Amino acid sequence: MGTGFADVPVFDHLREIAGRYSEKLAASDGTNRLTYSELFRAVEALAGWIEAVVPHGNAVGILQANSVWYTVAMLAGMASGRPSVPLNVRDPDSRINEIVADARLSAIIGDKGLHGLDLPQHVAWIDMAQSLQATPHPAAHRVVSVDAPAIVLYTSGSTGRPKGIVNSQRNLLCRVQQYVDACHINAQDVFLPLTGPATIAGCREILAALLTGATLQLVEVEAVGLRAVRGRMQSEGVTITYLVPALLRALLADEPADAFGSLRVARIGGEKVSSADIRLVRKAVPPNCLVQIGYSSTETTGSQWFLPHDWPEFDSSAPVGWLLPGISFAVVDEEGYPVQPGKIGELLIRSPYVALGHWENGAVVPFEVDPDDQTLRIFATGDLVQIGSDGLLRIIGRKGRQIKVNGRRVEPAELERVLRGAPSVKDAVVIVTPANELVAFAVPHSGAGASFCDELRQLARTKLPPALCPLRLHASAEIPRLPSGKIDMTTLAAIDLSVRETTPPPQILHAGHEVPAHQ
Repeated sequence: MGTGFADVPVFDHLREIAGRYSEKLAASDGTNRLTYSELFRAVEALAGWIEAVVPHGNAVGILQANSVWYTVAMLAGMASGRPSVPLNVRDPDSRINEIVADARLSAIIGDKGLHGLDLPQHVAWIDMAQSLQATPHPAAHRVVSVDAPAIVLYTSGSTGRPKGIVNSQRNLLCRVQQYVDACHINAQDVFLPLTGPATIAGCREILAALLTGATLQLVEVEAVGLRAVRGRMQSEGVTITYLVPALLRALLADEPADAFGSLRVARIGGEKVSSADIRLVRKAVPPNCLVQIGYSSTETTGSQWFLPHDWPEFDSSAPVGWLLPGISFAVVDEEGYPVQPGKIGELLIRSPYVALGHWENGAVVPFEVDPDDQTLRIFATGDLVQIGSDGLLRIIGRKGRQIKVNGRRVEPAELERVLRGAPSVKDAVVIVTPANELVAFAVPHSGAGASFCDELRQLARTKLPPALCPLRLHASAEIPRLPSGKIDMTTLAAIDLSVRETTPPPQILHAGHEVPAHQ
C-alpha cells in the first residue's frame, strides 16, 4: 500500500476509492446496500452535520446497529475531524448513559425514538435520515490530522467502570496496512467480519474492506443467529472473515459442508487459539484457505502470521505469530526486569502506533511516552507471553488471571484445554473468582448424558494436579459473549454467584449444575 499510506486521512483514501469503483457495491447489511459513490456522498453529508453540531475537539456518539449506517457514521466522524464514540445498542441504558457522561458527548448519531435514554439536554441527536437528505458541506476546507483523536472505544476497566481508549487515524491505518499487505486484500474480496463494529477489530475490518475497494458484508450475529450467518457466508461468496475462538467453536460445530467454500482468509484473534480450534477451521474451509492468527489489543498492534498447514496438532495452542514492524518490545518479570530468552513474562510494547491514551472528561490523558523519543508510547499489555528461539510469540495467559492455589501458580487456560479436549464438550471456559477459586463452565454436545459433569470432574482429576481441578463445574447451554465475540466473564461470574446463593453449601461442591441459555 506504500510507505505513505498512514499519512493520508481516511476520508481522502475513501474519495480516491469511490472515484475508482463508483458503481461497485461497497457495503450491505442484508437490508441496505450502498455503492461506493452512494457511500461517499452519505459520509460527506453526515460529516457536514457533525461539523455544524459538534464543536471542534468534542466527541460524537454513534448509536447504530451493525449496519451500513454505522459504517457511514464512523467514516463521517473521521471526515469531520471529531472523535467518535461507538455505543453498543445492546448495552443497558445505564451503561450507555455512563459512557455518554464520561465521554462528554456533544451529540449522538442515531434514532432518538428507538432508545429510551435519559440524556442531558445539551446532548443533541443527529438523525441519520435527515442528515443524508441535506445538501452536503464542501469537504475541501477540511483539514484533519491523522495524529488527532479519531475514535474512542470503551472497554471494561479494572475498576469496574468502562474506560475509553483513544486511537488516531494513523493508528488505525497502520493496522489496515499490515492486514492488507499480508493478505493481499483487493477489490475482488468480500468481507464478513463476525465482530461488533464498536471494537478495534471491527474498525480494522471495515477500513480494510472499504479502503481497498472490496465489498463489506455486515451482520448482527446475536440478532440473526448462527444459521443465518452461515447462509450469508455462502450466498455472498465471502472470501475473508474475522472471528474470535469462542464464536468459531459455535459457528463451526455443526457447519454445512459448503458454507465456507469461498473463503480464502480466515483470521482468528482476540483470545488464545487452541489446537482443537485449528482442527475445526481446517475441517470447514477449503484446502487453499489461509488461516491467519493475529494478536493485538485496543491499545496496540502486536503480531500475526499464517499458520502452516503442517502445524503439529499436539501443540495445546497455536503461536500468535511474529511481532509486527514498527514495534519494539520487552518481556519482563514481576519486578520489571527482562526475563531470559524463552522464559515467561509480561509483554511490554513501545511504538508510535500505541493508542494515544485514555479519554477522560472529554480529553486525552496520554499514555506513557519514551523519555528519549516523545513519538513512542509504551504500553504494558498485561499478557503473559513466551517467545521461542524461532521468534514466534505464544500467549500463555493474562497477568491478572494467573493465581496461586496452595502456593502453586495456576493458569486457568490449562483446565480449559483439558475440558475442551473431551469428546462430549462443545466449548468450555474457566473463570477465577475474587476468592481465587476456579469455576468451570462446559457446553455439552447433543449426545452428552446425565453424567456429563461427573465425567468432566473425573477427567480433570486424571489429567491435572489438584490445584487445577475446578471447585465448581456448571453445564451451560451456551457461553455468553460480548459484542466483540469475546467471552463475557462478568455474566459467567454472575451465573456462578446466583447458583451459589440458591444451592445449599453441602450440595454445591458435588455434581455440576445446569445453566440455561443466556438471554
